[in-house]
Amino acid sequence: MTKFAAAASLCLIALLAGCATQSASTDTISGKAEVALPDTSAQQVKDYIKPHMTNMGFGLAQEVE
Repeated sequence: MTKFAAAASLCLIALLAGCATQSASTDTISGKAEVALPDTSAQQVKDYIKPHMTNMGFGLAQEVE
């Protein structure tokens, strides 16, 4: 087998393998990724996110449920 045939075969295999994979879509109605956190309350998530976001310069104008 020539170098060209080997390279072409390798490219074809890589192309077919790349086409066969599926990625998880994060497209949602809100445009943001949504996740499920089992065994976690909404309050625990808020308590985790608020300090991190305020440290990054964001402010909280209003909090509603």
